Amino acid sequence: MPNSRYANTVIKLAESQDEKDNLDALLWRVLWKPLNLPRDARAKFRIPGEEIELVAVNGRKIVGGLVAYRAGENEVEIRHLAVDSSFQRKSVGTRLLTRLFDLIKEDNPVRIRAYVRNTSYPFFIKCGFKLATHDWIEQPDFKVHGITFKLAEKYL
Repeated sequence: MPNSRYANTVIKLAESQDEKDNLDALLWRVLWKPLNLPRDARAKFRIPGEEIELVAVNGRKIVGGLVAYRAGENEVEIRHLAVDSSFQRKSVGTRLLTRLFDLIKEDNPVRIRAYVRNTSYPFFIKCGFKLATHDWIEQPDFKVHGITFKLAEKYL
């Protein structure tokens, strides 16, 4: 029987400004603060396109989040996916991806791409993504921490 603490987590579009602010705080705390990147790091990673912001809410707390952009007519790019450490390995990340897939399914076919960290690519592979590049991509702010990236993609 699943632990009710995790079963009560709801995945939804971020609607209020408070939810969006808390999503930003979560992304910074999980993804960028450990790398000593600035609090406004997310702004540096924005790309053109319609933004899709999903949150995982447990009680009143945002415990996970996903940010994606419609990068073209039939293309979506996942820019950020983060889950609070106390909720990791509880299917929150998988449920965020599944919700994204459900939202964009009607745009058939859809290519979903993500530049995945060397620390998280096994998760994306488990969720059906395939590595689209052989070489690791280096970005100076991340390389100093041993983090490199590969392009992964999935078609719906």
